[in-house]
Amino acid sequence: MRWRKALLSLFLAFAVVISTVSLGWSIANDDHIDTTIYSLHLSFALYIFLISALSVLQVTIDDHSNSIIHLTALLTVAFLLLGSVAILPNSPPPAAFSIGDDEPVLLGLWYALLGIYTVGCILAYSTPLGPPLHYPPSAIYSEKTVKSITNMDERNVCGSIGRRLLCLKSLCCNHILL
Repeated sequence: MRWRKALLSLFLAFAVVISTVSLGWSIANDDHIDTTIYSLHLSFALYIFLISALSVLQVTIDDHSNSIIHLTALLTVAFLLLGSVAILPNSPPPAAFSIGDDEPVLLGLWYALLGIYTVGCILAYSTPLGPPLHYPPSAIYSEKTVKSITNMDERNVCGSIGRRLLCLKSLCCNHILL
């Protein structure tokens, strides 16, 4: 799980870089509306990057699951909002109001950020919240202990095989009927 969280942090670091470049581009164009919007984008990207970077070092199940659930919720909202704004209108996204034919850079950065949030959302959804529910006994105990506690008969868990099981069932059923 740690490598998934590290990969998620890497993608969210790219989101911080893209948001920073977008903010710098809007400052260079002296557009105050875009500057405000991209500064909010940058603060959101920094927030989720910090949560994901701190979650890499978390080892307890409660802390890990809380941070993954929080990241999943935030990335889902970001993905849905950015995706709906990018897909639904016929004009460029409202956050890139000044984008025209002369400024395709911000539009490309917008779609790159949407792609990164999509990948981050998929990674957050697919990250398990806890350890696997079944461990093979050989992964936990020594070989000697496994041989002493494990039933070696692979056909039946209780060791009853063949006709004896059928006879035991008929005895139980007859006893219940009487």
